[in-house]
Amino acid sequence: MVKMYGKVTDARGAFDYSPPEEDEDQMKSCINYCYESQDCILASFDMASGKCQYYNYTSSSSPVTVKNLTEDSGLYIAIKTTSLGEADTCPVTSDEIGLTYQTPDKKDLPWNQVESGVWEFSGCKSLYQRFTRSSGSSLCLITAKAYEATREVAKKKCEFFDSVVTGVESMEEAEWISNKILYGGYRSYAAGQESEYVEPGPFYYWIDGERVGGGVTNYIYADGMTKEGNEVLTTSGVFSADENEVENVPRCLILVATRNATVKIIDVSCDTYNSAQGVVCAYKLE
Repeated sequence: MVKMYGKVTDARGAFDYSPPEEDEDQMKSCINYCYESQDCILASFDMASGKCQYYNYTSSSSPVTVKNLTEDSGLYIAIKTTSLGEADTCPVTSDEIGLTYQTPDKKDLPWNQVESGVWEFSGCKSLYQRFTRSSGSSLCLITAKAYEATREVAKKKCEFFDSVVTGVESMEEAEWISNKILYGGYRSYAAGQESEYVEPGPFYYWIDGERVGGGVTNYIYADGMTKEGNEVLTTSGVFSADENEVENVPRCLILVATRNATVKIIDVSCDTYNSAQGVVCAYKLE
């Protein structure tokens, strides 16, 4: 935990914590509570009021912003980090600090220094997975079941999660989605089995992408997050198009997850296909 004089400038997503009254050092109890809570990224403490608040990386899609203050403010913040920067030693000034939070599943998420003495953290809501796109922007992905879903049903499913149907831009994303579909978010062992149980598939999930023109890899994306001409559609063995339908019917993308097989992306009729089992949704981190 890195403790400094400071405050949270955007209080959305804060949780209150009341340290035990018998604890002589209320601020220490406040900070320790955050340290021992695996999802907590930050604790704040007001010396005058004794108010303690903490922030979880899974609690909000809004960024958490903190500002360094002076001692006379009486306000403290403590940020959970696995690194202090390149030297990994105690910095001389706050601007030399490099802050990185490590999630329970060992994914490193950095704090970004917006300006001198100001840092910002953007995380994903619970059950979502964060990915950084080639543009440098980040988004949060989730898979959602929607049996016999048409494209319109898939869109409504994502709207329920305050998200949109999203495209797939990298093999890392495609493989994560496939594993999430197959394992259902966890890996389990049946009684007497020595290997993990995996649903066999194949499972068909809507992703964003609609073919335009005559090229089988020419797709446009409506999610506002996916780059055209991304690596997934050009990686050998991943994308398979129905070339006979190039100019006849609007074609949209489906990700196919199957046990013991490479993840596939195919195209189907945008309007009539109704055999999908789910959809991939996402929202952009602001």
